[in-house]
Amino acid sequence: MHPHPQIRWDLSPEDEARAFEALKPRLAALWADVFPKDDEPYTSVIVPSITLDDGGDPFRRQTARFHEETLLFLLMRLRNPQARVVYVTSQPIPSFVMDYYLHFLAGIPASHAALRLTLLSVHDSSPRALTQKILERPRLLEKIGAAIPDRGRAYMTVFRASPLERRLATLLDIPLNAADPELESLCTKSAGRGVLREAGVEVPLGFEGLRDEDDLVAALQGLMAERARLRRAVLKLEHSHWEEGHALVDLPSSTARDAVRRALHGLRGPRHLDGPAYLERFARIGGIAEEFVEGVEKVVSGQVRINPRGQVTLTSTHDELRGGRLGLESVGCAFPADDRCRRTVQEAALRVGQLLAGKGLVSRLSVEFLLCVDPRARSWRLAGTEINLGVGGSTHPLLAVRFLTGGELDVETGLFRSPSGHPKFYRATDNLHAAAYKRLLPEDLNETINLVEKTGRRIVAERADVRDFKKLQAVVTKGVSELGRVDYVLANAGILPIVGDQAQEMSAFLDAVDVMLTGVYYTIEAALPALLEHGDGGAIVITSSIAGLSGARTRFSAKSHGMPGYIAAKHGVVGLMRYYASLLAEKNIRVNTVHPTGVATPMVVNDQVAQLLADQPEYAAALENLLPVPLIEPIDMSDAMVYLCGHSGRYITGTTLPVDAGYVVK
Repeated sequence: MHPHPQIRWDLSPEDEARAFEALKPRLAALWADVFPKDDEPYTSVIVPSITLDDGGDPFRRQTARFHEETLLFLLMRLRNPQARVVYVTSQPIPSFVMDYYLHFLAGIPASHAALRLTLLSVHDSSPRALTQKILERPRLLEKIGAAIPDRGRAYMTVFRASPLERRLATLLDIPLNAADPELESLCTKSAGRGVLREAGVEVPLGFEGLRDEDDLVAALQGLMAERARLRRAVLKLEHSHWEEGHALVDLPSSTARDAVRRALHGLRGPRHLDGPAYLERFARIGGIAEEFVEGVEKVVSGQVRINPRGQVTLTSTHDELRGGRLGLESVGCAFPADDRCRRTVQEAALRVGQLLAGKGLVSRLSVEFLLCVDPRARSWRLAGTEINLGVGGSTHPLLAVRFLTGGELDVETGLFRSPSGHPKFYRATDNLHAAAYKRLLPEDLNETINLVEKTGRRIVAERADVRDFKKLQAVVTKGVSELGRVDYVLANAGILPIVGDQAQEMSAFLDAVDVMLTGVYYTIEAALPALLEHGDGGAIVITSSIAGLSGARTRFSAKSHGMPGYIAAKHGVVGLMRYYASLLAEKNIRVNTVHPTGVATPMVVNDQVAQLLADQPEYAAALENLLPVPLIEPIDMSDAMVYLCGHSGRYITGTTLPVDAGYVVK
């Protein structure tokens, strides 16, 4: 344990700059001497702060603090039994969230990892940068310092560095593992175009270093002169987060200055800015104007890391998913990038990284490209669009996969492989929001645990995805080890992907089948060895639906991908039931399905379903039960399951039991 130096609160800007420079060699020494080993002590201070422009999207400013949890995958550093992590947030992180992450530290007891983890909070949810809040609280800063045993073996991780993060690192006397804010100018939109060209990457036709409206008008006139058929142009602020600095201009047929200026004032910008407001921000920040490239099939990206020793490594490639009002907003990513261009993306991203490393940059960075396809010529080309520094939306998904699997990227193929050699793929987003997701929380599981324990009984409860067969096996193993045996299996997981925009995505069909058919199969197969082991028989009850007996009555205008997925899954489990009823009869294991009408749970009783029924009154009428009850209660389903599992149902197998208030015979 090393003595803690006094914090130098009176640092002048000049002293701060000198102190910050003096810390850089310490970070390089950590990379050379500590990190190549997996059992050397060090401390990682994680400050997941995002500094947004005052004129930024109010929605993004309000939700920025929720991004603070995305760096929790860096808790993988606790796999080193000598490592410590200090994690600072605006509000305390719920304990069940921390339990979830610590659960994935394979080979390390969660209790041991927790002893090496310090969680600190400023208890301030205001839409300001987390780092700013920390700097306003000297006692909190001193607590952070006190949690670092050895400043010589510590460093700070952030999303992206600003002068605020530089000052915090200097006050803590630990190096910052991020781009020096003084070098961020290398990757502004204007400078980025220059770096891309220098790295041999084609860029769209455009004009850089623009400062005001007059510059923009002249630039748009220049684009129209070079591209006579150009109909749209893209404007980008020099720096912004989440593409909120992008705007589209519909170009006029005339290149006259007044006509171009009118078109400029009618630009379509981010959701929170009209034309004049966007131009006002542009005048403060500056930016570029580019041609809107036609024939773009998708946006692809390559991620590289420049470490403190100047070494450049490829970390990933992605297909970037775009959406939003203008189709320019990042809504997620898919790994890896398109097979056709992945190697070219890797090589170009590495060239950009090596060029910036030569200029002294230390950072993670992402290089984005437009994949332009000519179907007639059966050819494609890449056009570089921008370079983004720091931890972005495509960084933490790969960290998550590393955290969960312990695998590594194969730099030759661009595929991520688990320790067993199997390739892993994913689709990720940090922009997932729907009212329905707020209804059920992990605390609901805790409530169930408490209700069981109040009766004097025991329960083994785990959060698991029924699509994860290995996790289900682990839960069964844990349950058997603590409680002794399995007598009954109730396969009850369900989703209702029939409302909202997500119902129109093909993924809604796949999710429904994965959860409610494949998930049922996985649940039975995971539990079956334990159910067979004691030789005393048992019962399996699968929750289907009235939709598994009669389908659904919907009009064509209500067509979706979610509804057929739901119906297919609910019919499919009937087939599974009949298979297992025949297979397991000789083992005295009974298998049945239950088919409820609407049940009064949050999956059905919510604003989205209410709106669906209001929009389609004939559908609402078709869902009416024969008995005068709109919905049955959860206890009605529980009673049916108890009946099928208990003594009264000992001779019932292979049946489809409706609990439907007469719906099927209506």
